[in-house]
Amino acid sequence: MQDALNQYLSRLRAAFPTFVTFGEGSKDLDSEERRDKIELVEVFQNEVAPSLKTLPNDEGALAQTGADVIALFTRKLSNGAPQYLVGYRYTGPLQKLTASDRARFASLTADLLYGDDPLAERVDRFVPGLRALLADSAPATGWSAMSRSVTSFLLMVSDPSRHVIIKTREFNRALKAYGHEPMPNRALTGEDYLSVQSWLFGLRDAMRAAGLGPRDLIDVQTLIWVGDVNYSQDETNRQYWVLGAYWYNKDDMTQTFVTEGRWENGFDDQYEEEVKQVRVGDRVAIKSTNTRKKDLPFNGHGCSVSCMNIKAVGTVTNNPDDGHNLKVEWDADFEPVTIYRNTYWLVIQRVQDKQQIDWIFNGVPQPLNEPEAYYQARAQQENQPPGDPGAAPVNLADGVMTAINTDTPVNRIYYGPPGCGKTFRLQDKLMPEYRDERGARYRFVTFHPSMSYEEFVEGLRPIIDETTKELRYEVKPGIFREICELAEKDPGHRYALFIDEINRANIAKVLGELITLIEPDKRIRADDGQRGIHLILPYSRLSFGVPANLDLYATMNSADRSIALLDTALRRRFQFEEVGPDPDLLPTDVEGIDLAALLKTLNERIELLADRDHRLGHAYFMGVATLADLDRVFAEHVLPLLVEYFHDDWGQIALVLVNRTLGRSEFVTTMELNPGQVFGKGWEAYAARRSEVLLRHRLVSEFTQAMYLGLLA
Repeated sequence: MQDALNQYLSRLRAAFPTFVTFGEGSKDLDSEERRDKIELVEVFQNEVAPSLKTLPNDEGALAQTGADVIALFTRKLSNGAPQYLVGYRYTGPLQKLTASDRARFASLTADLLYGDDPLAERVDRFVPGLRALLADSAPATGWSAMSRSVTSFLLMVSDPSRHVIIKTREFNRALKAYGHEPMPNRALTGEDYLSVQSWLFGLRDAMRAAGLGPRDLIDVQTLIWVGDVNYSQDETNRQYWVLGAYWYNKDDMTQTFVTEGRWENGFDDQYEEEVKQVRVGDRVAIKSTNTRKKDLPFNGHGCSVSCMNIKAVGTVTNNPDDGHNLKVEWDADFEPVTIYRNTYWLVIQRVQDKQQIDWIFNGVPQPLNEPEAYYQARAQQENQPPGDPGAAPVNLADGVMTAINTDTPVNRIYYGPPGCGKTFRLQDKLMPEYRDERGARYRFVTFHPSMSYEEFVEGLRPIIDETTKELRYEVKPGIFREICELAEKDPGHRYALFIDEINRANIAKVLGELITLIEPDKRIRADDGQRGIHLILPYSRLSFGVPANLDLYATMNSADRSIALLDTALRRRFQFEEVGPDPDLLPTDVEGIDLAALLKTLNERIELLADRDHRLGHAYFMGVATLADLDRVFAEHVLPLLVEYFHDDWGQIALVLVNRTLGRSEFVTTMELNPGQVFGKGWEAYAARRSEVLLRHRLVSEFTQAMYLGLLA
C-alpha cells in the first residue's frame, strides 16, 4: 500500500505544490475539492436531516422532504454556482419524480441513513427500492454507477467521517493500485459497500500513519481523486474528439473497441494526421450519425433532423503515433445519449465548443428548445413561396442556418483573414445540411497551386493492365464531375461542393469552360429540359452540364491573396461574404487580460498600417484560458504572422506592439552593432557608403502580464 500511497501523494503535490498535510498548506486544495462537500454536509444537517429523522405523517410534507433531499444534488452553494458531485445523468431521473414518488424517496432515504438495521441491510433495501421507484427512467447501462453515486452521496452528507461519494472510474483505478479487486460491475449491494468502506478506512489509517492528517473520508477521497492519473491532465490543454466505429460502412466495431480497450482508424490512407494529433489524457467518444423525422423528443416540424448517437466515452491512455490506433479506457458507467443538430460526420473530428463538450462528455442534457426553434425556422423558409417578402431570412450568425433554397443554386465564397472560422462555417454550419440517412451529399476539396483541370473535372490517368502489364490511359472523372453526376441522378435532394482555399489555385486553369456552366441561369434543371447549357468535355467527349441542385461554397484567405486579384469572371458568378475577426467570442478576463480588447487593439493597428485582409483571427485565441496559453499564442502565431505580414519592417512591427504609455514596444528589442567590430577591416571598403551603425532586431521570447496590459493602457 505504501508504494501506491506515495504515487498518489506525488501526483497530488504536483497539482497543489503548497500542500503539506490536510490542514497545513491545503487551502487551495480544500477550496477546490473539500469546500463544496462540507457546505453540503452543513446544509443537510441543518435543513434536511431533522425531517428525515422524524418523518412527517402528512403526505404533502413528506413529498416536500423528498424534494428537499433531491434538491441537494444540484444545490446552489454560497459561491452562487450549483454543484454536481453526482453526474447530471444520475440526478436527472430524480428531478422527474412525482409528488407521491418524492414521498416514497424520502422514506427510502430516511431508512438508509437512520434505520435500525445494519448498514448492509439498509443499502440492500435502498438500492432496489430506488430502482423500482425510478422504473423506466432509470438509466439502463449506467444504473450500477448511479446506484453507487446516489447512495454514497446521501451517506456522505449524513456522516462524512464514515462515508464519501464513490466515483466508479477513479475508485476502481485506486483499488487496483492498492492491490484490491475493483468493484463488481453490478448495482451496489450492502456487501460491496462495506468492502469499499473497509478499504477506505484502511487507506485513512495509512494516511494518518504517514502524517498526512486526514480529517475524514472526504480527505481520503480527495487523495483518490486528485492523485488519479487523469487529474493531472491540464484541462486547458485536454482535447475532445468524436470517433466513428463503422469500418467501410459494414461493421459496427463499437463493442469490439470497448471490450478490447482501444479504437482503430479503419481507413488505410485517411485521417492519419488527425489520429496522430490525439494526446494521452484526451477524452474521446464513439458516435454514429443519421437523420430522422420521427421519434424525436421535440417537434422537428417535418424536417430531417440531424442526430448524433454517442455510444461510448473514454480517456486515451496511449497513442503509438501510427495514425491508426489508440488505447482507450472506456467509461464503464456511460449511458448512451443522442445530440441533435450539433453533429459531426467524419471518422475523427475534434470538438471545441464548450456546450457540445458538456453534452457529449459531461452528461449535461442538451436544451431542446434551440434545435426545435431552428427546425421551425427552417420549415417556414422552405415552405415560403418564392419571392415572398414577408418572411425574414434566418441569420447564419445567430447560429441558425439559412434554409437551402430549392430553386436557386448557391454560389458563395466566404473570405477573410486566417483564423476567422471560414472553414469551420463550412464544416459546422453547412455540411450537416447535406447529409441524410444515406450519408453525405457533398464533397470537400482543398485547392493548391498545382491544382489542374484534369484533377478537378476530368483527365487521362495511367492504368496498368493486370493481364498484359501494359500501360494504358483512361479518362477518369474529377471530383467536380463526380458530384455533378450524383446530383443529376438525385434531383429531389440538394448536393454541395465545398472548396477550401479557392484562391490558391489558378482558377481559369482549373475551371476552364465550366466558368460559364456554374452560373445560376445556366444550370440544368430536371423539371425543365429546355433550360440550362451543356458543353462537350474535351477528354471524354460527353455532354456535360452543372445541375441546379448543386450548391458551391468556397473559402478564401484574404491575407494569402487579395480579393482584387481574383478572376473577375469568378467574382461575378459568386456571392462574397466577409468573415472577419469576432472579438466578442473571446473572454474579457484571462488572468487580468481582456482578450477581446487585445484582439481589437491589434487589429485596429494592423488595419491602419497594412489593410483589413491581414487582421488576426479570433480562432488563434479561442483556447486561451491562462497567461501561459496567451504566451504560447503570441510566440507561435501572433509574432510570426506580424513578421510575415510586414516583411521584416521592424518599425511597423514595433508600432503594432507599441506600449501606449512607454511609446515603444516591449515585444521587440533593438541592439546597435558597430560594423567595424562585427566585420573588422573588411568593413572599411564600404564605410564611405554605409551607415556607421547597424541595427539588429529581435522578438522577445518571454512575456509578462504588464507587457499585454501596456498594449491596452
